[in-house]
Parts: sequence; structure tokens; C-alpha cells
Amino acid sequence: MYFSWFGSTQNIVKEIQKQTNSDIFEIIPEVAYSDDYDTVVDDVKKEQQEKARPKIKNKIKNIDEYETIYVGYPKMEYSL
Repeated sequence: MYFSWFGSTQNIVKEIQKQTNSDIFEIIPEVAYSDDYDTVVDDVKKEQQEKARPKIKNKIKNIDEYETIYVGYPKMEYSL
């Protein structure tokens, strides 16, 4: 399962999928993040300070059938 804001994480996940023949699931937030990097950094800082857990649009219906789940997500470069 992964979230990819800019596409880099998605590229890595697709390579892992190809090498492991595994399923992938894209996490899609209910409210999309901005395309502007600085705006996203500000939004993420606020979410982290508030310990927010943004809602996602989609769900994995059979998640209990998986033995191992890897989670991929972007690493935002900033200081709190």
C-alpha cells in the first residue's frame, strides 16, 4: 500500500511489485493535496502538529487476508 504525492514513491512501489509479484494498493486522500510543494509542506506540518489522520477515499476490503503489508509514502524535507 502506498501514497505518492509526486510519483517517486509510486515508481518504487511498481518496481517492488514487479520483482515480488505482489498486489499494490494506492492510498488516495479524500481531500487532495496541493500540487505546490511549499503548500504541501505547510499542510503536512499542521497535520503532524495536530496528530491528524486524514481520511482516505478507498479501502482494502480483504486486508485481513494479507500476511505482510508494506507501506510506502513520501519523505517531506523540512524542519519543525
